[in-house]
Amino acid sequence: MFNPIIRNQRRHRFFALLFTIGMSSHLLSEVIRRFFLYSNLIYYTADAVLICVAIFVSRLGVFNIDSRILLLFYLYVLIGMMSLLVSQEHPGLILVGVRPILMGFCSYVIGYNIYRYCDNAEALASTVFGVWLVIIITIAVIQIDAGVSSPINQLPDDAGVEFGGRGDYSSKVGSLDWLFRPTSIFMHTGRLGQYSFFLGLFFCLPVALKKSSAGEILLALVSICLIFVSGQRAALVFLCLSVLLAFIFSGTIKVVLKILLLLFALWVVALVISSDLRDVVASRFISGFDDGLARIDEQGGVWYIGFSRYVFLGQGLGFFSFGSQAFGGDTYYDYMSQFGGGGAGENTWLAIEGETGLFGLLLYIMALAHIIKTSYKRVLRAAQVKDRVVHMAPMLFTLSMCGWGFTHVVFGNYLQMIALFFLFGASTGRAYYSQAQVDYTLRLEQVALSPNLAVMKGKIGLSNRWD
Repeated sequence: MFNPIIRNQRRHRFFALLFTIGMSSHLLSEVIRRFFLYSNLIYYTADAVLICVAIFVSRLGVFNIDSRILLLFYLYVLIGMMSLLVSQEHPGLILVGVRPILMGFCSYVIGYNIYRYCDNAEALASTVFGVWLVIIITIAVIQIDAGVSSPINQLPDDAGVEFGGRGDYSSKVGSLDWLFRPTSIFMHTGRLGQYSFFLGLFFCLPVALKKSSAGEILLALVSICLIFVSGQRAALVFLCLSVLLAFIFSGTIKVVLKILLLLFALWVVALVISSDLRDVVASRFISGFDDGLARIDEQGGVWYIGFSRYVFLGQGLGFFSFGSQAFGGDTYYDYMSQFGGGGAGENTWLAIEGETGLFGLLLYIMALAHIIKTSYKRVLRAAQVKDRVVHMAPMLFTLSMCGWGFTHVVFGNYLQMIALFFLFGASTGRAYYSQAQVDYTLRLEQVALSPNLAVMKGKIGLSNRWD
């Protein structure tokens, strides 16, 4: 029988290969920079690979980018460039500011085509991200076991990262001498923590909403373990909030059973580990639910200083982004300390406003709101649970990033932008996929009811080519 989604198995294999290369390129670049060759050329190569993959995928399928998102970010970049010209900063900062957005658009194209044309898109994505999940957590555990002074935990002197990129695993009840926050394949433990949230949401959301296999449940548990290993409190906080919202949307008795099963699993883990380790880990992650609000409260008047200094235009696109130091940029809190607006810690919203002013910040918020609104509408329209999972992921991920942005720089992290746009592209592609299935089924029913199949084929336009 004619398959309306993809009839050419060779084409299917090409999609799978391109997806694997595209979504692995930057993770592989992180591995190379971390352990073999510290050079920004590795990043540039990964960027080129992702762009080429997006081009090949769009030629194999279709080129599609949400027009509103494209327009809003175009205006955002335009205002950022105007700010850069007015402030007379280095023009190279444009590349720094545009890079996360451009990489995000490329991942959108890839996610869109894979989830539009491949009927096993979820399995393909789970396989690729599952392999990277195992690699990332394995290296992180090895780093902790090897100890701080081990060569695997050292970075090149010219990396410019303090403490080898590691983080402190302290809590309100103290700390353990041997326990720290590892970097795994990344240059900094913060990047590990943020990416662990994406993996946690990607693997836990399907388990929370639909009947899952043993392999899916295992990957979900491993992703949760990665968050604990990373020591990133915000990752666990927003994963819990995301899963809670997902439970609310599902609204079935299975919700209670899954919560009880998860609590039982955590209780079993707490029994088998040492009491000192249990107390430190539990105290650290429990504190994440109230320390985040305290950090926001500490910023206080810093918001006023930032908004009063940068009103219509900012310092320039990319000035407060990761990698801007090579072109004269700086971190927001260090640069603003000269005006009394420093010492507030990381805040992605203040960094965006500092780069592009209030107009740029408004455009950025409108773009994120569009992703949330569009995904929410698709969740309500989804007829199947698996489709609901795909549409809910970008909504929950974006909401989490918006909240996380008050205490960390998240949208300046290119890996998070790749993840965000991939999820939204996948949702858009799945929406087309689902509608195409409905249309094709209706056409078949109309043909079956027709007394003259040949005539009916011509009337309804049923063809043997799927566009």
